[in-house]
Amino acid sequence: MRKKAWIHQKARDIEKYGTKKAPWVVDWIEPNGKRRSKSFGPGRENKSRAKHYAMELHVQLANGTYEGQRKETWKQFRAKYDDLVLSGLSSGHRISAVAGLESFQKLTGVRKMTEISDEFVDRYVKRLQDKETAPATINKKLRYLKLALRKAYRWEFIKRVPEIKMLRLHEKEKTFVNDEQFRAMYSACEVAHMPSMPNVNPAQYWRSLLTFAYLTGWRISQILSLTWDNVDLEAGTAFAPSDTTKGKRDERIPIHGAVIEHLRPLLAAETHEVFQCQVGTAMRQLYKVYHNIQDKAGVQNCGKNGGYFGFHDLRRGYATANAEHMDLFELQKLMQHRSLETTRGYVNMAGKLKKAIKKVHVPEFLAVRETFTRQADSEVAGE
Repeated sequence: MRKKAWIHQKARDIEKYGTKKAPWVVDWIEPNGKRRSKSFGPGRENKSRAKHYAMELHVQLANGTYEGQRKETWKQFRAKYDDLVLSGLSSGHRISAVAGLESFQKLTGVRKMTEISDEFVDRYVKRLQDKETAPATINKKLRYLKLALRKAYRWEFIKRVPEIKMLRLHEKEKTFVNDEQFRAMYSACEVAHMPSMPNVNPAQYWRSLLTFAYLTGWRISQILSLTWDNVDLEAGTAFAPSDTTKGKRDERIPIHGAVIEHLRPLLAAETHEVFQCQVGTAMRQLYKVYHNIQDKAGVQNCGKNGGYFGFHDLRRGYATANAEHMDLFELQKLMQHRSLETTRGYVNMAGKLKKAIKKVHVPEFLAVRETFTRQADSEVAGE
């Protein structure tokens, strides 16, 4: 095999100092094509050191384990990744990605990019399991980590992407929020203490968020990335850009009047995003408040995730409540499922959507509230 690192004395050094005093130099070419060299000084001892160093380099370059002299840190990579990648994600995905990468940093203490190896990632997974983190949650964190490390490889922060194996998930009975549980949580929103938004108290925020989730079936990442530019309160529609849907299609979805009435109070906050949620620890705080609301409401989810419902259980609740009295294609469209089979698991016709939205199941107490609000508006208009 051709030597990938070699030693020699430079001609100009021999001419200047002679063969006995000319320094020995190791030359090699990095995988990216950049030529590097290192001087070891003159004499037999330095020649021996140079040979040993060249041999080590040759083995590394031949086996693809070359580390080089890169000193990039995880902090430097994160700064670049946050600026060039995360800043372009929707709010929901950005929050989840940041939470996953911060978890990796906290549990591994990673500093240098050269530390990250197969074993390093395996230790991270073991620590997550020791914390009794749900397998599905671990897989979610690993997916965001894998995306980040692929980018690190393309940017030459690491020599290879470590092997990241997803955990095997056991098929479990799907859980969902029912009317009674939703009503209890709705009433318990007074316990919420965040987020802090101008002119909107936390209870208003949470009643609007829970109602939107339960009466639209949208994913939480979509809900948190929804902007006021994409909401038409008068037409009763919300626009879901392709980068927020699994089907990667732009969707304009009609939403029920009860949802519209819950969105109006949030206009007072004058934020860009309807459900403003800052990046960083905000998602964890959001879940913490959601759990506090469930504690106050006295609802339980059969022990899953410590007895708490997730936001996706509201989506399943929507599907379960509407599956019996809504056409399969209507439900697929409203839930933005990529595959009809996914919708069929619960039980595109654009022309029927307007009629379909009137069929959306609304808990009785919200329907009464909506009727009362409309009557009050009519009386004010009449005066």
